Amino acid sequence: MTFNQMQCISGPTLRKINQQSQSFYRQQSLLCEQRLQDAFLYKSAMRTIDSEMLRGVPLKFCTSLEAVLANAETERIQFRQELAREGGVAPKADDLSGLIETIVRREPEITEKLLLSLLKRLIGQGVIVSIDTEELLATGSNLLKVRRNDVFTASTQRARCPHASLPGSLPSPD
Repeated sequence: MTFNQMQCISGPTLRKINQQSQSFYRQQSLLCEQRLQDAFLYKSAMRTIDSEMLRGVPLKFCTSLEAVLANAETERIQFRQELAREGGVAPKADDLSGLIETIVRREPEITEKLLLSLLKRLIGQGVIVSIDTEELLATGSNLLKVRRNDVFTASTQRARCPHASLPGSLPSPD
């Protein structure tokens, strides 16, 4: 068997290995440039490099810039996953809240009395089972009980101002 025949059997040529290496490092260089553009990754990488310098780690044992940036990106991904895991599930609007929001979006200037009369007309048509207005009449407050406390107030305020985070953040309508 000749040397050329043995070379074909044994694996890739040096030229192929060099081409693969160049391709790999070209991709890594682009990744490094992209990561350096990210302010969070850059700051995190600089903290790691500064830490190694302060501890007096010899240069040949220091982590490379590319590796530090890759580690920072991995840490950010893990942090976001943990944050998402702890966050839980956002509460979903129920049918009644959706109905009230639809009405108020269609008629932004609707008063509570008009909304109450409209909701009374919808009793028994699927969403509303009953409306308890005894407390509203007795106390004269702006709260309306519809199957659960404060649904009316919270839903109308979310519909008028979807970015309001607190139910009492808008003035009550006159």
